[in-house]
Amino acid sequence: MLKLGKNEVKNELFETSKNDETGFGTKPTEKKALITQYLGISPFEFFPTDPQTDRAGFDYQNGSFRGLAPSGVSSGAQCPVHLEDGAIIKAFIVYGSDTGTGFYLWKRKVSDATPTQIGGTANVGTEVTGVNEVVNNKINHYFLTLDQVNSTKSINGARITYLIEGR
Repeated sequence: MLKLGKNEVKNELFETSKNDETGFGTKPTEKKALITQYLGISPFEFFPTDPQTDRAGFDYQNGSFRGLAPSGVSSGAQCPVHLEDGAIIKAFIVYGSDTGTGFYLWKRKVSDATPTQIGGTANVGTEVTGVNEVVNNKINHYFLTLDQVNSTKSINGARITYLIEGR
């Protein structure tokens, strides 16, 4: 209690409870167990890396992302990755028939144009593991890129494996 002349003002911010160890009227928070979650990325999310020169597009006939350039011509592709702040990325994979295509996970500061690669590089169908990247949406955004998607091959989707605190 604060005493201001004849008036008393209750200051709850700095009053402590009997079980309080912090001195701020709150109990320390308990650490919750981490649980594994998965983000499935549809092929609808992929788009050409450079729409003016890459003639990639979505092939609606088979429900997969496929380069729509003439046969044998390849196009790069990318898609956004949206995870909750504080998630810990552990692994990622891109699925499809274009197993000769490399893929990468990136983060980029919202205030900078230079991306930073997360984890390793793999070809479609091979999972990148051993990643330990904490998502920070306050300063970064995240995305996947594919080197070249051949017009005779397809990308069927992607998966990000991550950890979050249990609820």
